[in-house]
Amino acid sequence: MTPQLCKAARALIEWTAADLSESSGVSSDTIRSFESGRSRSLRGDNDAAVRAAFAREGVRFLDSGETAEGIGVVRKTP
Repeated sequence: MTPQLCKAARALIEWTAADLSESSGVSSDTIRSFESGRSRSLRGDNDAAVRAAFAREGVRFLDSGETAEGIGVVRKTP
């Protein structure tokens, strides 16, 4: 996951960083640090917790070439 994808996923479901923190159990400081680029990645357990929190809300991260059903936003590689 990238910081941009994390922020986009939060925006899609209208969550604040605090909402994501509460749902995932990952500290708000960790989420803010990741999304701002101060830390390059989330540790494996934090990444899994954030992805699980998004999944419970119906957010699915796509691999290149995958398509989705329902509403969403896709960015084509320039």
